[in-house]
Amino acid sequence: MTIVGVHLTKITAARNVKSAAQKVGINNNISIKNVEPHDFALGKATQQGLKFSFVFNCIYTPDLGTIDFEGDVLFLGEEEETEKVKKEWEANKKLPADFAEPILNAALMRSNIQAIKLSTDMGLPSPVPLPRIEKKEVKTEQPKAKAK
Repeated sequence: MTIVGVHLTKITAARNVKSAAQKVGINNNISIKNVEPHDFALGKATQQGLKFSFVFNCIYTPDLGTIDFEGDVLFLGEEEETEKVKKEWEANKKLPADFAEPILNAALMRSNIQAIKLSTDMGLPSPVPLPRIEKKEVKTEQPKAKAK
């Protein structure tokens, strides 16, 4: 199983309120909206893979703003694997568990990085908690007196 790429096809962002409320809620959601065959040209040969179309939404409450992405995760794998995934999607609109995790993680990684950049430009809080350094009390150790 190989993820060949993650591409964003649509980016939408809106800030609805001029100043942030005291308490801001951020709800992130990602979902697969379609799975379809995708041909990869590998030199003179063509190999069939899959294209997973996804939607990522970041909603700020109360009505502070939104960040939305649409995109595709391109997957190249063995023919049996791709057929299994296509059949499962066509029957149930679900991905097999062993495929869902890496596909969604790849889409999430690309979306979260772009959402952090875009939230800064839009003046919105980061949709993902960023690490912070906290000031801690520094203890200094006194040198011990030497015995004479």
